[in-house]
Amino acid sequence: MPDLVLQNATTSQVSIGYITGSTIGSYHVVTTLPSGWQMAGVGDFDGDGKPDLIVFNPAARQVSVGYVSAGSVTSYQLLKTLPAGWQIAGVGDFDGDGQPDLALQNPTLRQVSIGYVVAGVLTSYHFLKTLPIGWQVAGVGDFNSDGQPDLVLENTTSNQVSLAYVRGSAVTTYQFLEAVPAGWRIVGPR
Repeated sequence: MPDLVLQNATTSQVSIGYITGSTIGSYHVVTTLPSGWQMAGVGDFDGDGKPDLIVFNPAARQVSVGYVSAGSVTSYQLLKTLPAGWQIAGVGDFDGDGQPDLALQNPTLRQVSIGYVVAGVLTSYHFLKTLPIGWQVAGVGDFNSDGQPDLVLENTTSNQVSLAYVRGSAVTTYQFLEAVPAGWRIVGPR
């Protein structure tokens, strides 16, 4: 079972919450982010078999990888400054090269793109889809067990949830799920 990555909104500390059975048994602080930075996802960007942190500064639109070694962030690498209006929606290996890529979204334009990462550099973008009004990407995960990441979509008005199955560089089908109860938000797959 995967563990949780949490960020304290007041102190900007990022911790790993180790899950034991049905509880979080312990926490370990891996870093304290500079002011203005927030957690955006996790993925193994250096190929050591352990997840690294994707952090995002919305004001500067910068995306960085925090490389984790021996339970702490040892260094940061700037991946890219995103175009205005874009934000990180999730992390997954969309091109099958063994390196995590970034699912990006522009809430104003309702567009979703994939940012391909090669050798620690965000090299190119691929437009994936324009979402209907009210919909946004809420997470990334492999929901149909085909080895490729899919998108969790959420309607921010109706709370309806849909899985968008991605094959290669296109959304192939949608599966609508029940609506999330009022007052609740999706934060990502388990």
